[in-house]
Amino acid sequence: MEPEKRKGRTLSTIIVAVVCIAVVVILATTIHVTSNDTGITIKGMYGTTIPYDTIVTVQLYDKELPWAWGMTRINGISLVFMEMGYYMLKDLGRVRLAILKREAPYVLIETNKEKVLIGLGREKNQELYDRILEKQALYR
Repeated sequence: MEPEKRKGRTLSTIIVAVVCIAVVVILATTIHVTSNDTGITIKGMYGTTIPYDTIVTVQLYDKELPWAWGMTRINGISLVFMEMGYYMLKDLGRVRLAILKREAPYVLIETNKEKVLIGLGREKNQELYDRILEKQALYR
């Protein structure tokens, strides 16, 4: 192979790698979940806002998610450290995932429109669950 072609391919490979890394970093830093006085907001791609008064049920989902088998991505992003978007789970059906840490128990929220499964880590999941219960009590 000629040296110029080899240099061109090396440069192309480096550019593609840098772009891929940049996309992963941007995705990872722009996605987060917040709760305020009116509801829960999932920011980033596949984000949504869930007002407390639209929540039908909330529970801690203590099962480990079936990462390889039993989970089908409908429209979303699967990276080593997170799952975002719409998935089909065997035991839950269609669900919006906002999993930033794969630590059960997760927070499972059901509204009259959709199911949302949030994973922020054990402690943060418990804090979010407690906050939702507290706010729901105010709306009932």
